[in-house]
Amino acid sequence: MKKIILFIFLLGSTLAFSQIQEGVKASPTDQSSRDQYVPGADIAPVFPGGITEFRNIVAKKINASKIKGVKGKLTSSAKFAVSAKGEIEQVSVTGDNSVLNHEVEKAIKSTKTKWAPATYKNNPVKYWFTIPFSIVFE
Repeated sequence: MKKIILFIFLLGSTLAFSQIQEGVKASPTDQSSRDQYVPGADIAPVFPGGITEFRNIVAKKINASKIKGVKGKLTSSAKFAVSAKGEIEQVSVTGDNSVLNHEVEKAIKSTKTKWAPATYKNNPVKYWFTIPFSIVFE
């Protein structure tokens, strides 16, 4: 139980200092440009309840018991896109431990709650997030 509480605390504490947001713009007549990366959006996507709620949902879905024989701090960085439809896609996770990376990826992909999409010139666009995750084992 201490590990889970510590894990959730670490997730929350890194939120304010290490979230990176990237945007994509699209013209209203060209659907294919929604997949091209161009920095900036007028309004970033919003998860119902906020980004902290999203991180809490993901943290609860991570099965830390699958990570065995590890002591100390492990980190992973998850990059994903919020589509113009508000769905999570193109999830990529890198980090210290492949099992943790897999658990983070699985947890993000299993989150089916739709986001309010980012907008550029009042048009919904794809938007990239990079969010760090860390866990400490004793």
